[in-house]
Parts: sequence; structure tokens; C-alpha cells
Amino acid sequence: MVDRLKGKVAIVTGGTLGIGLSIVDLYLKEGAKVVFTGRRQKIGEEAFKHLSNPKNAKFVVHDASNEEGWKKLFADVIAEFGKVDILVNNAGIGVPGDVEHTDYAQWRQTMAVNLDGVY
Repeated sequence: MVDRLKGKVAIVTGGTLGIGLSIVDLYLKEGAKVVFTGRRQKIGEEAFKHLSNPKNAKFVVHDASNEEGWKKLFADVIAEFGKVDILVNNAGIGVPGDVEHTDYAQWRQTMAVNLDGVY
């Protein structure tokens, strides 16, 4: 199928690798305009090169754990595209090892991205 998302504007966090990048590319194939985010500029730029329809995509550096960053992201997308129809909260991180050997700072960062970022 094609054009199921024609006229829609999507934000996909964690859209530079893996599942997130696949979602971005599928949404583009279905006709959406997609703003995808990640924390690392270089990885985002590389991901952009592999998209099926890059003219309808935009990469933005964004940290899902930062509340002010969320406000700016939505304001910028609405200013550029007029709306946001779809939000995919795909950003997530993991801490290597187990909880027993995780320090508090690692735990808070994981929770900030994986839970607070979705909130």
C-alpha cells in the first residue's frame, strides 16, 4: 500500500537506527512528512542518506530526556509543517550489565530517556 499517511506529519524519536529508522522509512513510503530525532548529529546525517524519500524527511538532534527540548521540537515542527499528527516515542537507551552494577547516574539517565521522555 502507498499514501496511507499522505498529508500527515510525524515525529519519530530515536529514528536514526534500527526499528526507529525502519519506521521513518516506512512512513515516508506511505506519504508522510517525517521529522526524526536522535542524540548524535553524525548518525542522523548518515541515516538521512539511506531514506527512500528524503525530500519529505528532516533530522533534528534531540534528547528525549530534556523537557525544554520537547517543547522546542514541537514548536519547530508546528512552525514548519503546521501540525503534528503522529508521535512515535521510539527513543530508548540501555545500561550495559545488570542493575546490581549500575550506578545511580546511569539509572537516572536510563529512566529519563525511557520513561520521562515518553511522558
